[in-house]
Amino acid sequence: MARKLPLYSLLVGVIGVLVATMMPNVAQAAYNPYTASGVCGSGFRTLESRAVSNPYGGTDGYLVLMYRSSTNQNCAAYIKNKHAGSYTMTHLTLDLEGDGRGSVGDYGDFKYYGVARIGGASGHCVTWSVKANVGDYDQVTATRRHSFCG
Repeated sequence: MARKLPLYSLLVGVIGVLVATMMPNVAQAAYNPYTASGVCGSGFRTLESRAVSNPYGGTDGYLVLMYRSSTNQNCAAYIKNKHAGSYTMTHLTLDLEGDGRGSVGDYGDFKYYGVARIGGASGHCVTWSVKANVGDYDQVTATRRHSFCG
C-alpha cells in the first residue's frame, strides 16, 4: 500500500522550491577570467596567495605575490572575486624595502584585477598591499610586510 504524505509536508516542500528558485544568490561570486599567472606573465611562480575578506562576509578577491628568477622580478596581483566585472577603485602597491626607489603600484577603477611588477628583488624584503572599494563606503585592505627576504 502506497504511503500518503501529509498535506503540510507537501506545501513546505513546494514553498521551499519556489523560494530557492525565485531569490538570487547574493553571495555568489562573479566570474573572473583572469588569474595571477596570466596577468603577471610567463615564468612567474607563486610565493604566496592571500584571500581578502570583505566586511559583508565572503572573499572579495585574492592578493598574490609571484617571483620570476630569470629576471629577478616580483609581481603582485589583486584578482577580484565578488565584484569582478564591476569597476571599483583599487590601489595595489609593491615595495622592495631598503632599495631607495619607493613603491610601485597600480591605481584606478578596475573591473577584474590590478597588477604591479618590480625588478631587483635580490637582497630585499618585499612589502605588498591592496586597498579596494567593495561597496559605496566600505573598503577591504590586506598588507604583508617584510616577506620573502633574500
